[in-house]
Amino acid sequence: MQQDPPVRRTLGFLLADTSRLMRRHFVQRSREMGLPLNRSEASVLVHVDREPGLSQAQLAEKMDLEPISLVRLVDSLQEAGLIERRSHAHDRRIRTLWLTKAARPILVQVRAVAEDVRGRALAGLSQADREALLDLLVAVRTNLATHGGKCACSDDAHAMAATPASRPALTERTVAGSTGRSVARQGRRGWETASVPPAREQSVVGTASAGTGPVQPSRSRKAAAG
Repeated sequence: MQQDPPVRRTLGFLLADTSRLMRRHFVQRSREMGLPLNRSEASVLVHVDREPGLSQAQLAEKMDLEPISLVRLVDSLQEAGLIERRSHAHDRRIRTLWLTKAARPILVQVRAVAEDVRGRALAGLSQADREALLDLLVAVRTNLATHGGKCACSDDAHAMAATPASRPALTERTVAGSTGRSVARQGRRGWETASVPPAREQSVVGTASAGTGPVQPSRSRKAAAG
């Protein structure tokens, strides 16, 4: 019988593979416990619970997701009555995210699943070992998150801080939904969304190539299919 190869003792592999296995166990345990959400939807609820009033752009950055992908997740949770979008107090173009009362019992289930997965991952480790492990991981994260005393900002953050002439042109994408469409727009303030009536047939696709040129509407889906 062939033996499994020894586990690679490298930081990158161990972090990535441990994360992969924890995600797999989360999905498996969620099914067993009847959690009515997938892992990404559950993660959205946890983030919004920790920081109520997050904008969609902020949440996309925290979850390391494309804004258009986050829009789909938020649309699904909003249709399920678990999240609501509100206008920002000082800028109505920004949509903030808030949990509804219906999300609270679901969040209890999410935390129960997460606690079970953590228990499996840390089985056999003493409390002192667990604390030491977390301290070391925090130190590793801090080393990677900072550089020369400054936060290592993402490429998107650098783009937003660029001069107006170097910023990309406004980009719009649409996401079809059962209640209409959500449009994700990227400009100087980053990605945000706006609702589009179901009757609107055209998918608006802007261009950011060369950083110039106005947004041009694409052909309708019906015309494109022809």
